[in-house]
Amino acid sequence: MKIFTLLLAFTLITGAAFAEVHSPFGKDFKPAYEAFKESLISTSRNRKAEALSSLETFKGEWSSLASKYKEAPGAYASLSDYSETMNKPISVADRAISTVKEGSVLKAHGVIEEVRYIIWDMNARAGIRPLTDLLNDFHEIMELSFEEMDIADDGAEMAEIWHRKGAWMKIHWTYIDSMVKELDIRDCVNFSELVQTGFSEMDESAEKESFDLYDKASVKVKKGFKRIFFSPNVY
Repeated sequence: MKIFTLLLAFTLITGAAFAEVHSPFGKDFKPAYEAFKESLISTSRNRKAEALSSLETFKGEWSSLASKYKEAPGAYASLSDYSETMNKPISVADRAISTVKEGSVLKAHGVIEEVRYIIWDMNARAGIRPLTDLLNDFHEIMELSFEEMDIADDGAEMAEIWHRKGAWMKIHWTYIDSMVKELDIRDCVNFSELVQTGFSEMDESAEKESFDLYDKASVKVKKGFKRIFFSPNVY
């Protein structure tokens, strides 16, 4: 009964996410979110001109989105602070741009990251659970788990951490893989399989208590995740 309830809940969440992505707002949201992801990439590369350009583009795209949707669309109508929250990414972009101009491109990466949590919070409070937020969840879990494994004293400790955290990561990825297939995001299917291959190799690394195998396997997990997160079809 519990399994059926979980599956039903996920089906309802997936359906809501599908509806939002294919709504007029979802289609207008896409270029703004793409610009946001480009700003994440450019600020992580520590290239001032490229970072400024992408941040200005993001600010422009989000400003257009906020201007067009002054009235809250769909599920966002339930948010009493919709207007205020919708405009927050613009002020974050301004701070990131100022930070780059001051010469701190990598610091600006941390600033523009705030947009991810603003969108995530809006969706959570509106009862929307899109693929982007499932990926956000996984990203946090992956970073915490791999950081802990990286500083393990030996292979045995690394294996023990994987046995605990690996199950957590696999469960979350099951949701992501299901939504990728449900939304028919075909360019992401192979990358989801790459993550799952990485999981299998992580199991082997734990069994053999091998850091070398762990390093190679974790690269596959990270690569598959990033290729899906930055896919133009994920927004």
